Amino acid sequence: MDVQELIVPATGSVTQNPPSVSTQVVNEPVKQQQSRRRIVWTTEMNKNIMRYFRVTNLERDTALYADKLQEAFVAIYPHLSHIPQKRAAMQKNVILRNNLLPEAVVDILKEEVEKELQEKNVALDRTDNRETLLEPETPTNNSSKKNQPRSELRQENPIFTKMSNTLEQLLIEYDGIDPKNRQLLPKLNYNSQTNALISTINRIIETKPLADYNMIQLHLRIYCAARTVLSQNQKLFTSLSETSKKIATKPKWQLRLENKIKNLRRKIGITTALSNHKLTNMQKTNRHPTKAIYETTYRTQTHNN
Repeated sequence: MDVQELIVPATGSVTQNPPSVSTQVVNEPVKQQQSRRRIVWTTEMNKNIMRYFRVTNLERDTALYADKLQEAFVAIYPHLSHIPQKRAAMQKNVILRNNLLPEAVVDILKEEVEKELQEKNVALDRTDNRETLLEPETPTNNSSKKNQPRSELRQENPIFTKMSNTLEQLLIEYDGIDPKNRQLLPKLNYNSQTNALISTINRIIETKPLADYNMIQLHLRIYCAARTVLSQNQKLFTSLSETSKKIATKPKWQLRLENKIKNLRRKIGITTALSNHKLTNMQKTNRHPTKAIYETTYRTQTHNN
């Protein structure tokens, strides 16, 4: 130990000087290097960022929400406490601007936060019944929103409403059609929205118990639900009329044979007319029409042999 760091006062006790300036400067670059380290934002981290609906009360109270969001994010990820202030709010804007999370996922997160806030309001109402009795029930009141069925709250989601309408249209279109005559479904290609779409369609078909359906109705509902997910997953289908037209079309090899047969029949008719001395305008344009027809027929027979 350096002699200058120890001071022996008159009382005889030994005291130690505070650390020198050089020892404090050594720790500062370490902190700066840690703060400058680039953060890799995962999907789960972005989902926690988009739960800012919780700190803003579903965007009803956005005053000073950046500080609240920063505290909530650091509480989940303590090892990221070194990030700059309001960095979480900046990441929220990046997610919305660059569509890092699908719209369906954001709507599901908002619905989950709404459910949590409703349960929290119910717990508060149980502890304080006097406020609920004094407040009138209005359409904009939270108490009326708590009394709404869960299906009505889900219908506020635009994706939920769109998929519900698509499912109803498909149920009407395929009702009464033999399951064997329905169009085969292609393989579902997974992307960033697939899991959210499957979760949404599962909530839609859960509105009515499956025990109320027979086997044919159950197959119809599952088939239409699968087609709904495929249609929303950029797997567009053609209508039944277009499908029937495609099935009725002939293959190319058959069309080629039919055209050859048609041409041969036309030439046979011309040859028959010439042999019966029933000449047409071809006599004026071609001095030897039969010779050309015979040569063409001979080449066709040679090619077929």
